[in-house]
Amino acid sequence: MFNKSLLTDGIYFLTHPNNSFEQTYIDIRKKEGNLLTTPQILALPNSERDSAKWKMRKASADLFIYYLQRNSKANLLEIGCGNGWFCNYISAKTTIDNIVGLDVNQFELTQAKNAFSENKKITWVYADIFTANIPENKFDVIVLNGSVQYFQNFDKLIKRLKQLLTVNGEIHILDSPFYHSKKEQAKAHEKTVEHYSSLGHPKMAAYYTPHLWQEANKYSPTIMYKQNTINSLLRRIGIRFFIREQNPFCWIMIHK
Repeated sequence: MFNKSLLTDGIYFLTHPNNSFEQTYIDIRKKEGNLLTTPQILALPNSERDSAKWKMRKASADLFIYYLQRNSKANLLEIGCGNGWFCNYISAKTTIDNIVGLDVNQFELTQAKNAFSENKKITWVYADIFTANIPENKFDVIVLNGSVQYFQNFDKLIKRLKQLLTVNGEIHILDSPFYHSKKEQAKAHEKTVEHYSSLGHPKMAAYYTPHLWQEANKYSPTIMYKQNTINSLLRRIGIRFFIREQNPFCWIMIHK
């Protein structure tokens, strides 16, 4: 799928690394306590650290896995794969044999490559999706798991991702907030600024964008999961278990 001349130490580099952004991001992850060791990455989504958060993330991941197991897919792209745990989880739980994990974080991509070096179903890619030469009409599924908020322009993102989808392809957005009003959005932005300021990197807030539901609604998304909603689609595909601690975030699907 990718030119082997772009392969360096197990990672395809389709664009030049942005070291200034990455260094700031890594520093923040360290201060938050979210920079994991290889054994911790290998255990995910099971984690003794911040167990409530990871129980919810595992629950949403399992819902997504359940969907993939019942809908035949061949090629999957994860945008913002980080340390690679979700790509590996999908690989272990489904029959999808071509998974691409893409990020603009060389440090965590290297962690992913090292942690899951035995998994030949996954290709690790460093790329800016807006400028990189990525094969179009290739992916049956594109998933953003807790990463859509790192894209400022939602319309630009979705239009670009649609170019990469097969004719019946799907975009899935998991574990990210969407807000119902500009007032809610503004409050979320204030909290983001406060958080990054407390870590000594107030400018990082510019890379984090809380999105509105009206941005997603333009694309007539299917609501696969939403807090406090008994979703008929989940019932139709046979999901019976109950998420004890409901995830405050949603899962939406956008068709090509």
